[in-house]
Amino acid sequence: MKRIFVFAVVILIAGVSYTIAQQQQQAKKQAAKGIVLKTNKDTLSYIIGRDIAMNLKRQFLEVDLAILSEAMKEQMADGSRTDRCRRKE
Repeated sequence: MKRIFVFAVVILIAGVSYTIAQQQQQAKKQAAKGIVLKTNKDTLSYIIGRDIAMNLKRQFLEVDLAILSEAMKEQMADGSRTDRCRRKE
């Protein structure tokens, strides 16, 4: 029984160590890109942005990132500014 407990603890420590190493490696990659994620909000924002971009690429959609970003900012700010969106013919 003691061996099983020791084995479980060793596996747990190894798993936690691996996870920490992966997070540190990802943080180094992001820092090299100029991205520093200091808070949970930063991390969540980055993950959501990456997920949106991956979905757009998967669907072969080309979008103007500046316009997409502005639309998201406006919607998050008050959500009622749809009158600014006019298509020029």
